[in-house]
Amino acid sequence: MNKLLLFLVFLLPFRFLAQENLLDTSFGTNNGYTEFSLNSGGKVSSVTLFDSTKLPNGNILAVGIGLIARFTPNGFLDTTFHGTGYKKITPLGNYNQIKSANDGNYLIIDGASGGKIEKIDEDGNYVSSFNTFNQTLSYVDIDVDLAGNIYLLKAVNFSYGIIRLLPNGILDTTYGTNGEINLGTTYRYSKIIINDLNEIFLGGRQQISTTNRRIVVSKLNSSGVLDTNFGSGGHFTYQGGQYVGDYTHIDVLSNGSVVGFSSGSLCNGANCFGLILYKLTHNGTLDTSFFNGGIGVIPVQSSSNPSKIQRLSDDSYIVSGTGIRTMYAVKIDKFGILDNSFGTNGKIITPELSPVGYPAYNNSFELYGKSIVFLGMYSIVGNPQTVYSSILRKYFFSNDSASKPTFTGAKIKLFPNPAKDYIHFETDKDIKGFIVYDILGKVVLAEENSKTKTINIQKLKEGIYFISFFTNDGEEANYKIIKE
Repeated sequence: MNKLLLFLVFLLPFRFLAQENLLDTSFGTNNGYTEFSLNSGGKVSSVTLFDSTKLPNGNILAVGIGLIARFTPNGFLDTTFHGTGYKKITPLGNYNQIKSANDGNYLIIDGASGGKIEKIDEDGNYVSSFNTFNQTLSYVDIDVDLAGNIYLLKAVNFSYGIIRLLPNGILDTTYGTNGEINLGTTYRYSKIIINDLNEIFLGGRQQISTTNRRIVVSKLNSSGVLDTNFGSGGHFTYQGGQYVGDYTHIDVLSNGSVVGFSSGSLCNGANCFGLILYKLTHNGTLDTSFFNGGIGVIPVQSSSNPSKIQRLSDDSYIVSGTGIRTMYAVKIDKFGILDNSFGTNGKIITPELSPVGYPAYNNSFELYGKSIVFLGMYSIVGNPQTVYSSILRKYFFSNDSASKPTFTGAKIKLFPNPAKDYIHFETDKDIKGFIVYDILGKVVLAEENSKTKTINIQKLKEGIYFISFFTNDGEEANYKIIKE
């Protein structure tokens, strides 16, 4: 007999070790947070959400084991999404990543079923024009170039490679050897980035011994050949004593420099263990103007594994990750310095989400103006097996921004949309300005102190764009527009 699946809200006696004064109590089902588990016939089953992306209308699309869910900007399940706010996937798949396909749709990786790559729309429906790519491999990361080609970073028994797919999901056999570049076993990569020139940047570690794990960044040209002008023979490796973790994130700037984040230690003693950050010049050497001579550690909590980074318009970074059964975020300015105006002394750290011996993880985050929504999970049952509840928590960046809530929803009317030459907008808000982004996140149009409510899009190419409106009070609203 079919049993009704119910959305449950679980209350956990958090240990309030964090600065909860920044918690946005207007968010979610529990005065600042939403917890999401499923109940079938009185038995709780796990909901493990591993990754998310923010849709143009501000909704959050999240993926996990056997599940795709959608949340509203205020932290509720969006019940217009398959009637419940979530969609169960059978056969069971371990969807651990979601990535924009640069065409208004999203690529998802099923890591448990043998390397399946699929494409969905924002309603969680499979895109029929995309050919599901399925091999018995483990895929570590994914990126997409300007033309929509898909690059998959694979790993088999610590042997790494890059596979390129065409935008429709078919293997691009013209790339490398029958669609694949072999990277070998020397380095253990966990991140792949494709820049506007189709150059490939890889971040990870070199495991010399169990206690000596070094940072590595490699660069390949658009053909998949090592760029020997970068670092030493195509690789930057940090030669100092260190032990870096399994989590690496890198960002490639327009001038070819690389900003990287990892976890672990660079030395022994106090303030040596935490979030590792570094910056490389375009030729793969440390940029000594950044942070502590180009590389250093910011102590956060425990290993401070970074789960996601996002570069802001001023080239500062929000970095979020997992602490001691907590979620954390820090803000780093473009010089690598901790921004002490963010959170408390530059950090936002949640309370411990589970007791000692029960794991908790921060898996993603999304930004809304001057606030951040964490997405993660924590253990709610330990025996006979670990059961997880997923959780979303929202924090303001500072006490100042706490009095400036983000506005979302139908408070701005755009018309016509689609449009060829001009888009008009109506709102009762005092709009300070707006920014228009293309599907790659590049700013293509911006206006400050706008005197009119008309947007001239004549010079834009046909396609999908995203627009962010800002008020004098620091509020933000995001929409999708289409240029005909």
